[in-house]
Amino acid sequence: MPSGEVFGKIIYDISIANRDSTDTWADECLSEFKRKELIERIFEAVYDGKITPLDYFTAEKISPDQIRKMEAEKVFSRKDISKIRFEEKWIWDDKRVEMRKQVNSITLSYDVFDNVGKLRGQKPIFKIIFR
Repeated sequence: MPSGEVFGKIIYDISIANRDSTDTWADECLSEFKRKELIERIFEAVYDGKITPLDYFTAEKISPDQIRKMEAEKVFSRKDISKIRFEEKWIWDDKRVEMRKQVNSITLSYDVFDNVGKLRGQKPIFKIIFR
């Protein structure tokens, strides 16, 4: 078991889609990220019952059928998933002089637009707790 000092929990959002065609920095940061493949893998695991999605606000379980229904009714589209919220533990290992991160949960969010197409923000679809 690796050793190390845990420096607590940290929560942060990360954009996984660049919606601004002039933002070359975001393009560079995401250039090697396989966004679509990760999203597909997460949904596969949900639909196969390997992971249990939770409502972000209530922490109640959401069934795979409920997620399927949300997709079918176009509550969200996978192509609009633009952010992941991470809850992590950050660990410093003195012996190895390295930093590790342990992902405790992720929350997928999709873009929400107003009636003229302007981005209003993101809405969480579900949260997955790993540990």
